[in-house]
Amino acid sequence: MIKVLIDNVDVTDSLLIRDVDYVDYARGKVDLLEINLSNIDKDWEKWGLKIDQEIEVIYISDKGEYSTKIMFVDDFKVTPGGFKILAKSINLKSKTNTTRVWENVTLDTIFNDIASRYGFTYYSYDTINYVYSRVEQHAGDFSLLGKLAEREGYSIKIFDKRIILFNDKIFESKSPIKTIKRDEILGNYNVNTKQNNKYSKLVINSSYGKVEEVSEDIVGGTKELYEGDIYISSLGEGQRFAKNLLYKINQDYQNIILKIDGDASIAAGNTVNISGFDEYDGKYFIEENRVHLDNNFFMDLALRRVM
Repeated sequence: MIKVLIDNVDVTDSLLIRDVDYVDYARGKVDLLEINLSNIDKDWEKWGLKIDQEIEVIYISDKGEYSTKIMFVDDFKVTPGGFKILAKSINLKSKTNTTRVWENVTLDTIFNDIASRYGFTYYSYDTINYVYSRVEQHAGDFSLLGKLAEREGYSIKIFDKRIILFNDKIFESKSPIKTIKRDEILGNYNVNTKQNNKYSKLVINSSYGKVEEVSEDIVGGTKELYEGDIYISSLGEGQRFAKNLLYKINQDYQNIILKIDGDASIAAGNTVNISGFDEYDGKYFIEENRVHLDNNFFMDLALRRVM
């Protein structure tokens, strides 16, 4: 059974649901929701559906309950023989680019301020509340938060009216929620190893000048970042940014994409064990979970090997 709530009101009985697709991202990207309906043109007007309304989809089965949590209506379209509702985990207001300068400000202050601006709540997990002498913003609020997180080797998740800043290594260290065996995979799978794309050196070309980080543990090339908006106040701060950015760039050296039956316990940000792939067996972090709901419940998982 698929249930749809709009502004916390159950409207399921007025919907002719074809299927639902939900993309749950672990870091950086906003979650996406697409509801395909058989309702005819204009039928949706009686619901009073508007951009930025809160919407949630809940799938209930004998395997458990799975929820997209609160999303925001981003667009709606009339399709041949039906209607489509599109939603994201951020609202329309957050897409506006902003120019702003922060001085003598902490990481948590910026995150808390932006979270409160949208009625969200900010949480952090195993992060350091660094102090910055200057932060320049030339983009949208959530784009800024993503850049700040990457510089410190962290990730952000925007989910259910929450902004979550977390240390990847802490989430990677958590026990796998399940083991996925090769014979449980539906259809084909894809293993991608990017050994040729690993980097042993990263150079930031910033307002401070060139700052670099070299790893003796990795054999690879040099990556240069031309980002004038990375304000660096000291050599130590620049070296910290470079070290963290090199770590983030090299995270995705090995990936597996596969499809399984839906499991309500699985979410992006969890870890799983992979078994039956020989040298590719081991612990993986769920970067992306694409959920498809109709009369069935499937998940396409994008996994990266935990280093």
